[in-house]
Amino acid sequence: MQTLKKKVNLKLVFGAFVAIMFILPTFAGFLSAPQTTGSAVNTLGARVIGSAQGGFNKTAEAPLFENKTLVVLYYGQSTCEHCQWQRPILEEIAQENENITLRAYDFDKIAPQGADLNRFNTFNPGQYIPLVIIGNVYFRAGSGEAYGAEVDKAAIQTLINELLATRA
Repeated sequence: MQTLKKKVNLKLVFGAFVAIMFILPTFAGFLSAPQTTGSAVNTLGARVIGSAQGGFNKTAEAPLFENKTLVVLYYGQSTCEHCQWQRPILEEIAQENENITLRAYDFDKIAPQGADLNRFNTFNPGQYIPLVIIGNVYFRAGSGEAYGAEVDKAAIQTLINELLATRA
């Protein structure tokens, strides 16, 4: 008799556990109201208000300037072929334009610190690489390989020029 009670209690506890862990959260998701803020949070975690050319997402953030230059951030890894495809394009743009500052991080060589690490985590909690953030307004996780080097470079330069035009 004692063993039967233990089996029944164990089944009840297990059933309650399954309901709490799996069924209830799924049902609660259907009951939650959709966001009505006018912006969305994409799967990467940044507040996206639209899309832009070259596969970039647009955020509602204020443009990031330091010493009157637009900050462009690159996050990658030296052993990632997609990262190494993207980085030279950004370096070329930075060499051609004295109005931007490129801060490039390869996690296996030099990791970002402070605000730049916070930006990586905010724009990209899934930690996908490569990640390019243009002036804190535009970002893309992934390279522009699908567009080709010339088209990708032109798209990035256009977004940079748009933000430089807002500089006070």
